This record gives sequence, structure tokens and C-alpha cells, in this order.
Amino acid sequence: MKLSKYRIFLLLRIVLMLANLLAISASIVHLKWFFTTTILVAFLIIQIVDIFQYSFKIKNDLDNLIRSFEQNDFSTNNISITYKPKFKESEDSLNRIKALIKNSRIEKEVQFNFLKILIENVPSGIIVMKEKSLFLTNKAAKDILQLNSLSSLDIIQTNYPEFTQIIQEHEQLSSELISLTKDGSKIQLSFSINQLLLLKEKVKIINFQNIKTALEKNELLAWNKLIRTMTHEIMNSVTPLISLSETGYGISSEDNKPKTIKNLNQKNIDHIHKSFKSILNKTVWLKEFVNDYKKLIRIPQPKISAFNLHYFIDEIIDNMNDIFEKENIIVEDRIEDLEIKADKNLIELVIVNLIKNAIDSLQFADNKKLVFTCNKSNQFLTLSVSDNGKGIPKDIMDQIFVPFFSTKETGSGIGLSVAKQIMQMHQGKIEVKSDKLITTFTLVFQQS
Repeated sequence: MKLSKYRIFLLLRIVLMLANLLAISASIVHLKWFFTTTILVAFLIIQIVDIFQYSFKIKNDLDNLIRSFEQNDFSTNNISITYKPKFKESEDSLNRIKALIKNSRIEKEVQFNFLKILIENVPSGIIVMKEKSLFLTNKAAKDILQLNSLSSLDIIQTNYPEFTQIIQEHEQLSSELISLTKDGSKIQLSFSINQLLLLKEKVKIINFQNIKTALEKNELLAWNKLIRTMTHEIMNSVTPLISLSETGYGISSEDNKPKTIKNLNQKNIDHIHKSFKSILNKTVWLKEFVNDYKKLIRIPQPKISAFNLHYFIDEIIDNMNDIFEKENIIVEDRIEDLEIKADKNLIELVIVNLIKNAIDSLQFADNKKLVFTCNKSNQFLTLSVSDNGKGIPKDIMDQIFVPFFSTKETGSGIGLSVAKQIMQMHQGKIEVKSDKLITTFTLVFQQS
């Protein structure tokens, strides 16, 4: 292995020092060599001082590097590393260490600044705390809390003491709700708290958003969908009514005056009869449409009671057994003997609606099958209704719960919308999954 110049120089220095020590030892034996001994001792002292100076130089440079690393400052001249040409390799090594530390610091600063920019552009409010003091916040946090400045926890304490108490006392919370008031304006927050250990320091992250704004946006979208659907359905009926009325008026009048019976032939009478029949059918449909709308907005408040889920589903199946036999549908009841707390009548309305939809879906299927299943955990109880019918196309999956939307010619389009409202009134939800093989509607109930 080839020795570097630094190693050769160091080895040579050690050899010279050893040789000098031997020479001094020999000169001491011969007392007459006093002058020679003095010169050798002086030379040894020079060698020792030189090595010490070199060692202290390296130590000082390392101390400066460490100090600069601690202070995150690489711009001062006190870390300029230069040696004599024969120590060039040591100089290069220390400069490489300096460059590595400096680049590492720069990289961390870039990552931290990128993280700050990322957090600043997140639409949710984010507050990062260290030892009960604010470490990092974003613009959304100030906007949601309606604060001009968010430089300290005292500002939040002054405006929202209840919220401050919660984030100080809790280390872990998930999807909690709180209603805050500032200057008479209400803010509804959904927030979560997570605490983690970062470089032996406890860091608490509070993430929150104003759900009132989100709910208002979703409500507006829902109303827009409802109005578009209602407008479409009403116009589909009103347009032919206008056309039929104009035709009947044209046949039965002349110069804006009614014709006498004598002036009407049998063809005219037949046409007027058909027009009135169509008008009657359309007006009856419009009346039913209005009644369906009343059902949609007049769902009674749930009357919660406990009942056995297994017996409840058995009773519904027995009541509809004649239809199942007529349609050749095999029903599998896999419901366990569980207790559920809900409004029995409203949930029956939901289940019957899902069964009717399944029967329509199974109309042209082979080996028709309808399956009822349930599952219970600490937080939720689920009830599923599955069929192996034609399924729901993906392009209309997000529209099936919109009021008056229907793919059936005779459907009112309110069944699933009412079902969704009933589940929301039970603090639950309705979910759907569908493919070419099976469609499953799942009712999700929260367990108290």
C-alpha cells in the first residue's frame, strides 16, 4: 500500500526524534560532548514544539468547525483552513469535512423551507407546538381562526380559551368537533391532535378546518343538483302539456273563437280526446311528483328504540316472501342475533326500498340471489343488502342519491335519497359498492 506524503512525513519525524534521543543518550555517556548534547537537546525541543503546534492547529480548526456547525455559520474567516505545503493532505481532509457539514446544513435548510412553503399552502389550518409554545403556523390557521397575527399561544388563549385548553391538555385526538364564537360569528371546527417525539423533543401538531364553510358548499352543490333534476322532470311534463293544449286549442277554435259542435268532425273530436287524456296523465304525474317532494322534506324525527336485528330482517323477508317466490329469488339471511338501536319504522322503509331496487336489478339475471349480512365492532354496526343483478354503472354512481334521479322509467327517484337522509338522521351513513358480479348497499350505524 502506497504511503501518503503526510504519513511519510510523520514517520520521518518520529524516526528523527528517536535518532535524536539515541544521540543524546550517547552524548550524555561521553561527558566531553557537552556542546554536542546541548545542540541535540535544542533540536529535540524544536521538533517537539513543531509537532505540538501542528497538533494544536488541527485541534483549533476542528473546534472552529464544530462551533460553526453548532451556530449554523460557515461564513466567518475563523474556519479558513490553510497549512504548509507538506501538510496539504490534512488541509484537504479538514476542508472536505467542512464542505460536507456545510452542504448538509444547506440541504436541511432547503428541506425545512420547502416544508414551510408546503404547510403554508395547505387549505387546512396547521399549528405546530413545542413545549407549549408555537413553533410553526400557516396562513389558513390565521384565516380560519379570524386572527391577524398568530405569533404566540397567548393570542389563541385570548380569543378562544376553550380551544386553547383542549390543545394544551390532550396529546392525541382524532376528528373532534368544536363550536367557537368570535365577535358574534360562529366557527365550527373539525380538528385532530397528534403528538410525536422529534429529536428528543415533544412536538404537538394540531390540524383543523372550518366545516361550516365546507358544509355550506356541499349544501349549495346539493341544492343545485336538486334544482337541475326538478327542472328537468317538470320541463319534461310541461313541454308536452303546452304542445297538446296548443293543438287542442287550434282544433276547437277559429279566429280566436270556439267552434260549435257542428263544425267539429270525428277526427277533431278524437284528437281532442287524446289530448285531454295525455294532459290528465301528465297532471296526475306532476301531482305525484309534488307528493314525492313532500315525502323528501317531511321525514319524521327518528324515535330510537332497541330491537333484535335478526328478527327484524326475518319479519321483512316473510312479508315479501310471495314476491321472492314469484321472481324466483333465493334469499340468504346471514344476520346474527344482534341488538340495534334505531327507529324501527324508518329503517324498515330503507330496507324495503333497497330490496325493491334489488328485485328490479335481478329482473334479467340468472340464479337470482339476495343476501343479508351484518357485522359489529366496538364503534360500528353494519347491515348489508347484496344482489347479483346488473349492477350500477360507474358513470352514475355519484348521482344515485340525488333526489328525483332514476334510471327506471316508472321510478320516482327519491327512494335512495330518502334512505340517505334517514341514515344521516341516525348519525350513520349508507355506502354502495357495485361491479359486474355483485352490488352491495351497506347501512353503517354508530355504536354508542
